[in-house]
Amino acid sequence: LQDRLFSSGLHVLGSEPTEEHLKSYLKAYFGEDRISDVECDQVIASCRLGGNGEGGFDFNFLEAVISWFQNLFSGGDDEANEKQKQQHQSIHTEAQEITRLLLQTTQELDSVVNSLNGGYVLPAPGGDLLRDGSSVLPTGRNIHALDPYRMPSAGAWLKGQRAAEEIIRQHRAANDGAYPE
Repeated sequence: LQDRLFSSGLHVLGSEPTEEHLKSYLKAYFGEDRISDVECDQVIASCRLGGNGEGGFDFNFLEAVISWFQNLFSGGDDEANEKQKQQHQSIHTEAQEITRLLLQTTQELDSVVNSLNGGYVLPAPGGDLLRDGSSVLPTGRNIHALDPYRMPSAGAWLKGQRAAEEIIRQHRAANDGAYPE
């Protein structure tokens, strides 16, 4: 997970993510080796053109043609090719769903105005897309509630406390007693 952390800067409430931000989210979520720049561009374009590719270029057809040519010239194992194709399709489908949800961030202001008018805002888990998955999307929902299943147990809390104390102790020993900034 540490290798996949990235900073996209501060989010402006209600602003739509740029192509570059969408691509960086997808690459960080799936990993650089599981989704290419071209695949990211295809997913983003299909979502922008009509949600799930409707009304725009049919990238599924293009992928089917490319796959047919690859199979024709590879002479490889049909079962392995089919498994790889299914895995690719699963990633593509999930990437489309994540992109579609990320493009709904423009609705955040609607939720703010609705709540200021005393309206109901749907509850949702809060968190980070990379750590918690797509259930945290779309943004702009009511995230005040705590999920008891995501809270650390008493034992985990004590282990974390001991680890933090040890890190501070080591830092102070190496830095003439100065606390970390």
